[in-house]
Amino acid sequence: MHRRVAITGVGVVSGFGVGTDVFVDSIFAGKSAVRKLSWDASMLSCQIGAEAPKYDAAPYFREAKDARRFEPTILHAVTASRLALDHAQLTIGEELADRTATYIGSGIGGLDTLWEQITKAANAGANRLTPFFIPNSISNMPCGIVSIESGARGPSFCTVSACASSGHAIGEAARLIRHGYADVALAGGTEDAINPAGMGGF
Repeated sequence: MHRRVAITGVGVVSGFGVGTDVFVDSIFAGKSAVRKLSWDASMLSCQIGAEAPKYDAAPYFREAKDARRFEPTILHAVTASRLALDHAQLTIGEELADRTATYIGSGIGGLDTLWEQITKAANAGANRLTPFFIPNSISNMPCGIVSIESGARGPSFCTVSACASSGHAIGEAARLIRHGYADVALAGGTEDAINPAGMGGF
């Protein structure tokens, strides 16, 4: 069985801010999201980037307190997914939950957390690490949290294929629907690698 697949909702968190409208309007207006970084990057030869601005992610979570636990890759994924569901005017109810997949890619996972916590361990010892270190740093956590927050109980999978991770996730999710394994999929990717480790590495 081969079914047609359609994109019915879109959500974006980008260097322009939160929302599809600001992203599309800025792109068509020829604007650039690249600017001076919000943190001290004087140790680097490059001090500019398309950094996503800080925003309050609490309204995009079922319980506002949960937003305080997570690092940017997870916050961006949950926010974009909520925006996509709103755009599609779709609520994942009981009858749809088991047929809704979550495929969210991330090339490196929580690099903010990795940088912060490994630096802390080097300076103060590994016993000073936060208990949220591993949950916030592993690549598949954005996918898992999006699944929990949205109520999706279908196939859940994280693609980790470098710069192709988001496109890879969308392609795999489309194939899942096309062949009848799911009826709906939240698909895309998340990355937040604009910190000293990410900038220095690239």
